[in-house]
Amino acid sequence: MQQIVISGAPENVTALAQSLLTSRVSLAIAVSHPEEALAAAAAVTTNTVVPLSAKAWPQVAVLIITAYPVAENADWLATQLAGMRQVINEAMDKGFTGKILIAAPQDEILTYFAQRFSGLAKKAVVGLGTFGLTRTFENTVATSLAVPRTSVTAYAVGTATDFVLMWSRAYVGATPVLSLLRNADGTQSPLMAEVQTACDAFAKADQAAVRPLLVERVLAAFAGESLLTSLMAVPENSDEPVAAARPLVCDADGVRRLSDLLGSEAEEAALSEVLAAVSEQLTAIEKGDSNEA
Repeated sequence: MQQIVISGAPENVTALAQSLLTSRVSLAIAVSHPEEALAAAAAVTTNTVVPLSAKAWPQVAVLIITAYPVAENADWLATQLAGMRQVINEAMDKGFTGKILIAAPQDEILTYFAQRFSGLAKKAVVGLGTFGLTRTFENTVATSLAVPRTSVTAYAVGTATDFVLMWSRAYVGATPVLSLLRNADGTQSPLMAEVQTACDAFAKADQAAVRPLLVERVLAAFAGESLLTSLMAVPENSDEPVAAARPLVCDADGVRRLSDLLGSEAEEAALSEVLAAVSEQLTAIEKGDSNEA
C-alpha cells in the first residue's frame, strides 16, 4: 500500500482524496485536516484516509501538490511557490525521501522549483504536464479513424497551455498517422484540424475533474504499472532553468527518457520556442528570489 500525502487548498485536497479512495491502486492517504465526510467515505472503501503526522513523513511514498488558496489581490504563482516551499521544507526536515507529483496549473514552473526546493533527484519530481493533451490527441485520432484507442501512439509536448502536437511521431499500430490523412477519394482528411480543436478545447477547460484521473494513473505507474506518456520533468542533461513535458517512462523509480524522441524540424523548432519562454520565466523568478534575499 502506497502512503501518499496531498497538499493544497482544502477543497482540492478533499476532491482528490475522495477520488483516490475508490482507486484500484492501494493507497493510505494522509491529509492535514480530514473532513468528517471524507473520513466517513473512507470507512466504506478499501483505501484509507489518516491525519498527517510528523512521524509519517519517512514512510510517505508520494507527496502530491495541488493548487493552494490565494488571497484576494495576491499573486497566484507567488502563492503557489510559497505554499509548496513550506510543505516541501517540512517534508524534507521530517525525513521524506519519496517522489513529488505536481497536480496543479503551471506545472512547468512548479515542477522545476519543487525539484530545487527538495533537492530530490530530477527523476523523482514529476508534473502531469501534457498527459491529458496526449490522451486527447490519441483518443481523437482513434475516434476519427474508428480504431481501438490502444492502437494509437501520439504525443503532445511542451506545457499544458503551450503545446506542440508531434504528428511526425503519431502512429496507428506501425502505420504513421500522416500517411492516413488522405481519404480514398483523394480528398484531405479533417483529422489534423479535429485533433487541434479537441486539444485546444482541453487546454482551455477547467482541469479540476481531469487531474484525479491522471494522478491515479501516475500513482499506478509508481506502484509498478509502467506508463509511457508525456509528463513534466526537469531534463537530466540540461544546465539551463527549464522543465518540459516530453515522452517519459514512469515506473517505480520515477521518470526517465527511453530515447531521444525527436519530432520534425518544424515541431522541434516550435518546441524550442516553448522551452525558451519557460526558461525566461524561470530565470526571472529566480532573479526575483535573489533580489529579495
